[in-house]
This record gives sequence, C-alpha cells and structure tokens, in this order.
Amino acid sequence: MLKKGQRNSRCRGTGEGSNVGSIAILCSTTPPVLRTNAVNKSDAEACQWVALSALKEFRRRAINEGGNAVINLHSYYKRNDLSDPTRYDCDAGFVVGGVAFKGTVAKLAK
Repeated sequence: MLKKGQRNSRCRGTGEGSNVGSIAILCSTTPPVLRTNAVNKSDAEACQWVALSALKEFRRRAINEGGNAVINLHSYYKRNDLSDPTRYDCDAGFVVGGVAFKGTVAKLAK
C-alpha cells in the first residue's frame, strides 16, 4: 500500500493524485491481458470466466493502491477502446480466451 504522496511506478496516465469532487484519482492503469483455459468451455463461458478474473484483478489492484473503486472501466483488448456498460471485447478460441480492461483506481468519499 502506498503512503500519502508516494507514487506507484506501475501507475500510468494522467490525472494521478488529483481530486474530482469527492473522488481522489489514484492511478490510471491497464493490467496485462488476462487469459484463461477455454478447453471444454463455450466461447461465452470462457469469456465470462476470464472477464471475472480481470475484474477481480482490478479490485485487488485498487485495494493495493489505496483505493476503494475503479472508475471509467472499459474494454481495452488489443488496444481497442470499447466504452459500453454491457459489452466487452473477448478473444475466445479452442484453447485460450482473453480480455483486457482499462480503468482508473480511485478513492470515493464515504
């Protein structure tokens, strides 16, 4: 966990350390592309499984960075932005399924 004023070298992007109303922007981040075993899974099952894993990774990262939320979350597979509240890009094949998300770790006021 970072101490106040300390910058994490894994953080990228702009707006780090700024405040927007009751939201403190801590880190703009893109975790690596996550992949999962797709053997014996339908494309939909493989994509759901790997998307859930990616979202859990964002949650873990938010907590490690001192945040309690991820805002502006959107699909970023193969560097293609898809800002849709109900859809995300996923590449599902016979053996592997993969997704990537991009978002901003933030601390929301209680």
